[in-house]
Amino acid sequence: MRGRCPSLILAIAAALIASSARAELLSPRPISVIIPFTPGASADTLQRIVARKVTEDTGQVLVVESRPGGGGVIAAAAVKQAQPDGHTLLQANSATHADGKVRAIAVTSPERLPALPQAPTMREAGFDGIALDAWFGLVAPAGTPEPVIAKLNSAFVAAIKHPDVVRQIAEQGAEPRAGTPGEFASFIASETERIGGIVRAVGVKAE
Repeated sequence: MRGRCPSLILAIAAALIASSARAELLSPRPISVIIPFTPGASADTLQRIVARKVTEDTGQVLVVESRPGGGGVIAAAAVKQAQPDGHTLLQANSATHADGKVRAIAVTSPERLPALPQAPTMREAGFDGIALDAWFGLVAPAGTPEPVIAKLNSAFVAAIKHPDVVRQIAEQGAEPRAGTPGEFASFIASETERIGGIVRAVGVKAE
């Protein structure tokens, strides 16, 4: 079921978005893909699966770098400060963070979690049918040229459509989805609004 498996969305959103050439996608320099999670995490594993295929298809070396901490701020800051030339990308994701301690109002799992026995499920809290999928995608620094965005998008889309990659991603319990930079930008905007609405409706507050 879609609500039970994370979606891997690898369109690159420019200006917070970052497509296919053969024989070195951009240049002999490696492309760094920075992720805000520890090595071995689901997001890390999925990113490496796709990165290997992009390298195989284009000859472009991709280096997946893990920079966890700060609720994703450390990774995001590193990409923001990078040259907007397509050689530094950030793995954006569906995780949301808040300053201070957050009071658990409800959990999205079908059953209550042992670690949070006092927190009801979304159904118990009166919000049945709410889907909160985990998703991952790639973004590039603002100012990255459109032709570079297009090359990156094409390369990553081709990679996640390959049968071997689709199979490997499915084995991780995820579902690959491809799209254009504009579609991913619209998706991020809609998810931000949707999740914000859910948070307001449930009544999550920082404590």
